[in-house]
Amino acid sequence: MKTKLLLLLLLSLSTFAQTNLVTNGDFEDWSSSSQPDNWFRFFSGFVSQSTTAQNGSSSTKLKITGSTNFINSKTFAVQANKTYRVTMYHRVASGTLSSVELSLYHQPNTFKEKFTQISDITFSSSQWRKLELVYTSTVAENIEVDIWATGVTGSDILLDNVSVVDIDEPVAQYTSIPDINFENKLIALGLDFGVPDGKVSTANIASLTGLNISQSSINDLTGIEDFVSLKNLDFSYNNVTSVNLSKNINLVSLNCVALYPEGLESLDLSNNVLLEELNCTGNKLVTLDLSKNISLIRLAYSRGEDLISINLQNGNNKKIQFLAFPSPQLKCVQVDDVDYSNANWSYSKTANTIFSLNCNTLGIEDSVFDKAVLYPNPTKGEVNINNIALEKATVYNSLGQLVKTFILNSSNTNNTINLSGLPKGVYYVYLINQDAALAKKVIVE
Repeated sequence: MKTKLLLLLLLSLSTFAQTNLVTNGDFEDWSSSSQPDNWFRFFSGFVSQSTTAQNGSSSTKLKITGSTNFINSKTFAVQANKTYRVTMYHRVASGTLSSVELSLYHQPNTFKEKFTQISDITFSSSQWRKLELVYTSTVAENIEVDIWATGVTGSDILLDNVSVVDIDEPVAQYTSIPDINFENKLIALGLDFGVPDGKVSTANIASLTGLNISQSSINDLTGIEDFVSLKNLDFSYNNVTSVNLSKNINLVSLNCVALYPEGLESLDLSNNVLLEELNCTGNKLVTLDLSKNISLIRLAYSRGEDLISINLQNGNNKKIQFLAFPSPQLKCVQVDDVDYSNANWSYSKTANTIFSLNCNTLGIEDSVFDKAVLYPNPTKGEVNINNIALEKATVYNSLGQLVKTFILNSSNTNNTINLSGLPKGVYYVYLINQDAALAKKVIVE
């Protein structure tokens, strides 16, 4: 038998784990207040549960009775010619300790025998100390962990996270899921098990291609980045204000519908170049940049009171089959081709919204558009447009339908358009100069 002894201080926690052969080694399960489940105590010793834990929610408090006390685990099987790492954490709760020993026992004959151990004579009441040993088994057998503590009578020592793991076993990786409602939904879907513990096995989610977690009272989607194979994601009608989808590069369909004024305040889809369908109706986005989403086919965004601009200029607009963004404050949609957009997508917007090659130039208070004057308004036909050089003027009715287009002389700062023949009502005249545009409301009598 080869044995290597190590004594370490606890420095960090890990998101990786291996199978622990010690049942209830984390001391989380207590059917009795005087003894952790699957552990045994000295018949006259005193043991209790403590909420001070190295990791988790509880540990074991071992009181020194006489000059010593001990507990031992339920036996478990080890395999021949396997190397195991044995670990335990301890911390002083009160009094004075002189020694703590972590040992392994087996029973080759009538009585059990100790075959390896490690001890510590240094203690801390503010920091968890780590005891660790590595040993290689020579036969397949059942063994147990024993923990002995000695010190001044009445002193208390905390013990936690006792583990025996096969060092050659592949390390299991876990994904942090801090939102309990998110984890509860994963448990309900069979992607996680037991009670919520703030994490899920990464192996259980890494190959998942579809996830519907809508209407689950989720506030935080931290952990979604490890769902790397997702093609379809629906987290509609939750309370999520931000989400990191930069690692979900296989997304094809995304539903993030919200009930305004709840919902997303920002959304970065620049890494999701395979995205074909997006429905984010009702969120709190101010801008939506889809310029990297060259595969986009369908977009729906309505009831978003804060949205003022969308960038659809992805070089592949003619692939888009359906658009709907009748948001009341939406001023501009940046596109590949304004004429194509007006001809094919006028149904998708309100009359307040224009298509432009550059939305960044809109809404500037000191722009040349501020000097533009339209009169008479109301009008019976002709409308004069003065103090501005224009290339074109387009006219939309209140349904957002293009009804007239006027090509103008950009060398003139005074132009006239004729709205005769249009039914009485409210119209929006879009004044267009290069990549910039501005809408003016005109009433036809």
